[in-house]
Amino acid sequence: MRLAEHSFHEYYHHYMVFEADALTERLKEKIPVTADDCFALCTNGVEKGGRLRFPVLSIGSSWDLYAKGLHHKQMLGTFEAEEVMGLDLKILPQPSFEMVQKGSRYFEEQETWADDELLRTRQDTRLDAVRFLAYPDIVLIGFMTDQSIQEYPVQMRDFNGPFAEGRLTVQPDLEGLHENDLVRALPYSIAGQVRLLAVFTGDHLSSEEEKAYQDLLQGGAREGFGFSVHSLKN
Repeated sequence: MRLAEHSFHEYYHHYMVFEADALTERLKEKIPVTADDCFALCTNGVEKGGRLRFPVLSIGSSWDLYAKGLHHKQMLGTFEAEEVMGLDLKILPQPSFEMVQKGSRYFEEQETWADDELLRTRQDTRLDAVRFLAYPDIVLIGFMTDQSIQEYPVQMRDFNGPFAEGRLTVQPDLEGLHENDLVRALPYSIAGQVRLLAVFTGDHLSSEEEKAYQDLLQGGAREGFGFSVHSLKN
């Protein structure tokens, strides 16, 4: 399978071998690369700025021989999500101690910028279908119109009771909505996928909206609907 065919929780912070072909040529400054070194062992993390990147731990000549450079303290290089999304890969169910040790240093260096609230949203599998591959903290949220639901990108911030909360990253072509508006959305299911639907928008709610919002917060805590009940990856 290719990376783009996997859900986010299936590969986030996991270790995988890519059939990287010519991409390994870029690593020559860190390690000698031969014509046979077409496979790359990678992990992945969301670096500051929100971009998902795939650091290279080591390289090799096959799906089973990929430890060349694993002993190096630093990563051999980094692949962008767009570069590897179409590549065949094998996700390793049991990474070695050396892999985990090297990967942990990367996570400590690159992912300390994210707060606990944002990290919590990355663990919920229900967001996988609406995430942007290269920027997984950005999700698509639907907004009701007279004729349809139009989806726009929203930077995730946190869960608040049953709601997923974040801010619009674009200027929507919808009256009354603006870039950077706060959006509170609930999950719904369609065709076996979980999508998000905006329920409240804007930093300031009317008295009626505030009452409805508080009622849903209390109802979520009481009945356990929406994101009040977490769905975490293994």
